[in-house]
Amino acid sequence: MRRTTFLSLQRALVKARQARMRSYIEQTPELERYQSDYLKDVTGYDVPSYPEELMQRVLASNVVYVGDFHTLPHSQKFFVRLLTRLQERSDLNGRKIVCAMEAFPSSRQDEMDRYLAGEISFDELLQAVRYPQTWGFPVQGYREVLDRCKEAGFQVLALNCFPRRREDRLHRRDIHAGRIIGRAIADDPDCLIAVLIGELHVARSHLPGRVQEIAKKRKLNVEPLIVYTNPDNIYWQLARSRLEYMVNIVKLDNQRFCVINSTPVAKYDSYLRFVEGLVEEAGQDEEDFFAGSLIVEEQVEDLARRIARHLGLSGGALPEVEILPAPDLEDHGDSDLSTYLEKSSVDAPVVRAAVRASQPVFVGRNLLLVHRVSLNHVADAAARLLLRGQGWDARYHRTRESFYYNVVHEALVYFGSKLINPKRTVKRVDDLREWLLRCEQEKSHGSPGVRGEQQVIKRYVLPHLSKVGRHIKEGLPFQEGTELYRCRLCRRMEAARIIGKRLGERLFYSARVGLPDSLKGKGKTRSMTNEQVTAVWREPPEPGADTLELYLSLWANTADVVEHHASRVDWF
Repeated sequence: MRRTTFLSLQRALVKARQARMRSYIEQTPELERYQSDYLKDVTGYDVPSYPEELMQRVLASNVVYVGDFHTLPHSQKFFVRLLTRLQERSDLNGRKIVCAMEAFPSSRQDEMDRYLAGEISFDELLQAVRYPQTWGFPVQGYREVLDRCKEAGFQVLALNCFPRRREDRLHRRDIHAGRIIGRAIADDPDCLIAVLIGELHVARSHLPGRVQEIAKKRKLNVEPLIVYTNPDNIYWQLARSRLEYMVNIVKLDNQRFCVINSTPVAKYDSYLRFVEGLVEEAGQDEEDFFAGSLIVEEQVEDLARRIARHLGLSGGALPEVEILPAPDLEDHGDSDLSTYLEKSSVDAPVVRAAVRASQPVFVGRNLLLVHRVSLNHVADAAARLLLRGQGWDARYHRTRESFYYNVVHEALVYFGSKLINPKRTVKRVDDLREWLLRCEQEKSHGSPGVRGEQQVIKRYVLPHLSKVGRHIKEGLPFQEGTELYRCRLCRRMEAARIIGKRLGERLFYSARVGLPDSLKGKGKTRSMTNEQVTAVWREPPEPGADTLELYLSLWANTADVVEHHASRVDWF
């Protein structure tokens, strides 16, 4: 697959999603004007940047506007990381941090203050502000923002209002939010206000412009900084330079930065999943899932065909697939699982292990159990469906052959899903070690699933990756241990998936979907072409084949790959 082919896949996915979005969003004259102003602000960037430069600009400002795409968790996650870095700074010199949020109405500021003071619960806050009626977007990302503010002791200002006049509603909301921000600056000119508000509002002539007008009238000093998140034009500009994997912060000028932590496909997909009823919320029951299962099946088949076409695989008919939510093990015994699946009880142990390992699994020939319906999980399901059509099928025996077969299978699944969402990332060795250390320091035991994952990573995955590294880099014999494929099935599944995703990431960069030529390593030969990766898709190992040899050869053939960062810690 050529670079241009890969980008054409991404653009086609975006175009299809934008067309569907237009059927849900009424294009009023004011909205079109706001969109036009926003697009003029993000036509291109000056230079790539990095986290510390952005943080220095944040500290030099007193109002930081962060654009929020309400249905995209990565928008809120970036804001949480920004607040976390502020909380950890030693050079704030006593400055007060204030968080201002569009997601909550200003008329309920008293309830917000009571929540931060611990006087009411989060559910009581949502009930007091009538969250489903006044905002209604997925709540988890905003809860994480409030959790961080509550932990750090940051004040939170609610910004939203509901103008009666329809024709200039966005403008009036900017004026209302601007007045609240202006009052906060007047009360404490040295404070730092971090504003999380819809991306169209952060165009320079919108909310920042209103605040400047108010500040001028009241003779207040405002040093603004705007942080746009995931505008399409910036992503495509990076992609044309083959930098979309390496760069996630760019500088437009001294008062404007942009963070790219998601793709246009993921952004628009998040909105469609929300309006089409596929966003998972706490308490979602199986009936909600079944209501959208046909939509999910259509999306899985569509993405599978797109992956096949762009890998150059045969266009034969895909196997039929029926999507079902993974069952709650507390509600289902083995006999109940058989009834739930309408399959024989032979499948129940595999399903039980897959649920504990949070791993999608085929049951029989056409039933695919999934745990979530996010873009990554649907792309994952699509890759599994395509691999099933190519003759791949997971094996569950306690043998070396089965284990390494499954690892390679998981690597190809991850590779295929990353063609759909190239910003998807996987934990490297340093990330895994840091996660374990953080869990130990915080004495975070978590759910049984999280505790099980910690055990798998510490006992099986990290020692194994260390052995592979010494074998590939130093040429030492591979010291295989039998513990990887003789432990419990759910542990084998978890280990195979974690290791497979790591290998799949290397296959992705090796096969080129595009690092700059300067980073590919001229004269180095240990990397795989697209055609070589596609050949692995086409040729699943026969029963009895030495799958360890295949597995190690894939590591060896990606040994010269240069990845864009050593650890996810390097990114926002």
